[in-house]
Amino acid sequence: MSPLPAEELQRPGAGPSESVAVGGPALFRQRAERRPDALALADTGDRASFGFHPGRSYTYAQGERVIDRLCGFFTDHGLAPGDIVAIQMPNVAETVLTYLAASRAGLTIAALPYLWGALEVSEACVALEPAALIGGGKVTDKTIPETHRDVAALHMCVRLVAGLGPDLPDGIAGLDALFDDEAANTAEPFQPQSSHAPVMYTFTARPDHPLLPVPHRCDELLALGAMAVLALGLTAEDRLLNAFPLTGPAGLALGVMPWLVSGGALIQHQPFDLERFKHQALRDKATVTALPPAYLAAFAEDEALLADPDLSLRWLGRVVFACGQVLEAPDLSRSRISLFDAHPLGDLTCVLLRYAKGADPALLPRGKLALGPKQDDSMVFVETALSKSTDAEGAELLLRGPAVPKAQGPGLLSADARGFVGSGLPCLPEEASEPLLRLKCDNELIQLGGFSIAASELDTLYTAYPACEDAAVFTLPDPLLGNRLCAALVPKPGQESNLVSLNWYLAKRQAAVFKQPDRVITVDRIPRDREGRVLRHELAEMAEAKTTETETAS
Repeated sequence: MSPLPAEELQRPGAGPSESVAVGGPALFRQRAERRPDALALADTGDRASFGFHPGRSYTYAQGERVIDRLCGFFTDHGLAPGDIVAIQMPNVAETVLTYLAASRAGLTIAALPYLWGALEVSEACVALEPAALIGGGKVTDKTIPETHRDVAALHMCVRLVAGLGPDLPDGIAGLDALFDDEAANTAEPFQPQSSHAPVMYTFTARPDHPLLPVPHRCDELLALGAMAVLALGLTAEDRLLNAFPLTGPAGLALGVMPWLVSGGALIQHQPFDLERFKHQALRDKATVTALPPAYLAAFAEDEALLADPDLSLRWLGRVVFACGQVLEAPDLSRSRISLFDAHPLGDLTCVLLRYAKGADPALLPRGKLALGPKQDDSMVFVETALSKSTDAEGAELLLRGPAVPKAQGPGLLSADARGFVGSGLPCLPEEASEPLLRLKCDNELIQLGGFSIAASELDTLYTAYPACEDAAVFTLPDPLLGNRLCAALVPKPGQESNLVSLNWYLAKRQAAVFKQPDRVITVDRIPRDREGRVLRHELAEMAEAKTTETETAS
């Protein structure tokens, strides 16, 4: 079988300006008609830890019936095309089917990160005014459906709260029966509904905008999938093992979108258990997967796994987040596995590049990232540029192309006159034999395991802690997440500030668990420059010095 040509994403007979994207739910229905008994979706068996029933798998025919039943549920509960439905669920098969059903019903998906707390969900409700909240799983002592019920009581826009999992409280519509292919009644095929609204919102941050919705059109998402299909030569025989949430460019570009375009199988993994991940790779005969550098190194150290004849992997990706620590990729020359690099960029898109041993992962090609001959623009999905033509500090990475989302009307995510969108990532030109860009770190925009967090947001959150009169966030390097969050606190007179009490306070505020710092230092004052900006590098140096003092004393 050959890779899907890019032109198959256009309606036959349409010219370049008349190209019409085939929606993801329509692609799924086509697969169900042509290959009804082929495996479409599966996930991990360890679902009880986050409040779900045992692992599930769906053929295309089974998945199609579930999607139609969910569409009927949405319609029966008064949701209409153009309504926004906020979905917060773990990396399981049901999440994918819920996304597809919402899209088929003409609804716009607001993809809420699974680790968000009530604080962030409420902020998203203010920003987008969703008509429904759908959730499942458990991150803290409260289930996500319970959190949604409490948030909905504060926002009149929310007309429906639905959830998955056992023992749902009153006021929450249960969805579990709709996913049971044997127990639920078969629904009539649902006729797709159209809407002029974006098909999906994900979320990013900028230094002065802690919560910035990113609108995605259907054709932009499909282009993201087509890019991976063409770059890796994926076919309907491939099985994609995905450990990245479907709330950002890594999970979309390496999981659900190339799966929809290729027509293969998608194996979802709720991050992260390395041993279970290895088991899934073998059990489900995964052919493509990707991991952060540290997990990739640990995965490749298992010589018995790589030598196992049941291991079907042919592509293994190293996911390089901006400004994160990047380990050299393992040597897989003795195996049948090929390496590639994936670069999520500013929570907007993700580019796939061939792995080059010894290459600096902070460097990106400048210009058109072509998957074919340089002169063939139909094979260019992302193009990079600088916001300034000089090499002065402060230039921003700009992106444009079919796989780059952009907002309509004025705003931070609107395209400029040339069609470029700002990524929020600082970069500089690099002198080399070919045009390159070097991504730089921005102390005001923290990259944490795939999340972009405005440092100012955490400053405000930590300063509200009653035992301190001033506070600021800073980071230290971490091999797994790229950065570790740390807090510098100025205690109030007579008050004691420490890590346990600060994180207890943040938990009571129902902030996302990843916003809790791993370390706290107390200082007499927060260092700032003349403009009032926090000197975060000085705080990091203080923390390193305190560590050295402790080690010397012991």
